[in-house]
Amino acid sequence: MLSLHELLEASEAFRMSVLSKEALNFVSESVAKLAPLDPGVGGSQRLKALQTALRPEMRYDGLDFLTVRHLAREIGDSYLPGWGKAISELNHRPKPERVARSIAAHLLDLGFSADYLHRWWRYRLVYEAGERPLAEIVFEAHELARKPSRSYEVLVAFESIPKTKSGFPKDWLDAPSVSQWLRERGFETTGVRQRGGLVFPVEARDGRAAADSVAEIIDNLAARASIATSGVFQYTPRAWVSGEKAPHDLRERRRGVLVRALYREDVIYSKGTPSPVDAAFELLAPCRRALPPQLLQADGLPSKRS
Repeated sequence: MLSLHELLEASEAFRMSVLSKEALNFVSESVAKLAPLDPGVGGSQRLKALQTALRPEMRYDGLDFLTVRHLAREIGDSYLPGWGKAISELNHRPKPERVARSIAAHLLDLGFSADYLHRWWRYRLVYEAGERPLAEIVFEAHELARKPSRSYEVLVAFESIPKTKSGFPKDWLDAPSVSQWLRERGFETTGVRQRGGLVFPVEARDGRAAADSVAEIIDNLAARASIATSGVFQYTPRAWVSGEKAPHDLRERRRGVLVRALYREDVIYSKGTPSPVDAAFELLAPCRRALPPQLLQADGLPSKRS
């Protein structure tokens, strides 16, 4: 599903001269190779229609583009049932690794958090009374995926926040109002050190996903504050989500830079003379994680607290 959406985006980017013809063809060929291996596509007739539409230089808003977009919607609506059916078959059953990766990736792409999905699957596979076929649980996951996102309110409290030209941000809650908001929703206020906070309304699949969504917004606000003011932007390490029983950690935003070959080849702690490749690793290392936004200052450097 993600590859299909990437192909549609690539076609639009090609029309805008952002992407080359070779890059668009590469994405299209990748989808053509992946589709026959994915039971979620849903049968030979749909697969044939998809492969027919995957032409080189697929024109944005052309017939092939509209066909792929229509098929992507159909496949998305029946993706998990397709996998459930494939798991039920005794012959030609897909390998466990492919099953796990495909189903988990699909649910994550729909916006569910990893924490929520881990709890959901673990309960049904480990703690639920009795035993059920895996395919039956996959069909239940399909019903879960069909439910719409929920509205959440997420409170982020601040220990320090720079003032804007007009003062504090719009809809700013002072410290007593933050405490009142927490108490009204059943949260403990003991030990919460704060000087005010902001409430963010978000649409999300689950509470953890709501907190992660707000964490991205906070990162953006921290970046803006770091280049616009000389004050310290520091928020508490937890976010409180309405309807949840406990606060969620505001996780450090990680960027997906990971060179697993160093682990596989067991050369992480190599003591040899540094090579040009090692210089590249030094350039990659800062990309692994962003500078903690709680400590950003206007000059882009860590504050004295760090």
